[in-house]
Parts: sequence; structure tokens; C-alpha cells
Amino acid sequence: MLVVRRELVTERDVTGVPLLAVEVLSPSSRRRDLGDKLTAYRGAGVPSYWVVDPVDPRLRAWRLEGTDYVEVADVTGDDEWTADAPYAVTVRPSDLLR
Repeated sequence: MLVVRRELVTERDVTGVPLLAVEVLSPSSRRRDLGDKLTAYRGAGVPSYWVVDPVDPRLRAWRLEGTDYVEVADVTGDDEWTADAPYAVTVRPSDLLR
């Protein structure tokens, strides 16, 4: 899932950098989501990258600082985390599975 500014969306594609990329892990995508995609999003300048694990309810979040991602959250189960970017939102991993 991508969160983008409305003005970047055309009828055919997205014409700029998303504000947030969210990946949901699966056994077949785990390595790619935590490795290749993280590297690709960082290289593209995506400011926020989140990974959700639906098997063991968990959310990991990174924020781009300079040219590197810094992990800003690693919450599981009923723990809550409040993001400040790209929008203020409180997330509880267990709620993502309902």
C-alpha cells in the first residue's frame, strides 16, 4: 500500500515519491520486504516505510533521516504506537488483523 499526495496521482500512475509505503509480510515476501524493498524505498526517498506481520501481529516502522532509514517503531500485539509522519495516527498491531 502506498500513501501519496493527491496531486501526484494521474489516471495512469503516481508521478512522484510516496509519503509512506506499507508492506504486509507473507512467507514468500518476507526477505524481499525487509531487504530489497526497504533498500529500494530508501533509494527512492520514501520518507516512511512500515512492515506489518499478520502472523505474529507486529508493526515495524522506519523514517528516512538523510540517506538512511532509522527504525522508529517495533510494536507487537496490543501495544500502541503513535506515528507523527506522514500523519498522526495511533496503530495497534492486533487491530490490523480484525
